Amino acid sequence: MLAQWRVLAGRLEVTGRLTGKKLADELRRVSVSADPHLMAEVVGREQEISAIDAEIARLEARVNETIYRLHNLTPDEIAVIEAATR
Repeated sequence: MLAQWRVLAGRLEVTGRLTGKKLADELRRVSVSADPHLMAEVVGREQEISAIDAEIARLEARVNETIYRLHNLTPDEIAVIEAATR
């Protein structure tokens, strides 16, 4: 279930219209399968997605560092940019 919830969390759009009830309903929609091969496949896919997400974050950080260096940004300027993009 945890793997399915992680996949759901990765694709769920959080907006002002997402209520606690809607979120709970989405979380309840995941199913537990008695098929161990299917469960292993879901867990494996979630692990692949997590690894890809981590690689994307690492590469984005490298790109940002390069841009900051090319523009000779100060630590204060970098902090302002990073705070605005969170």
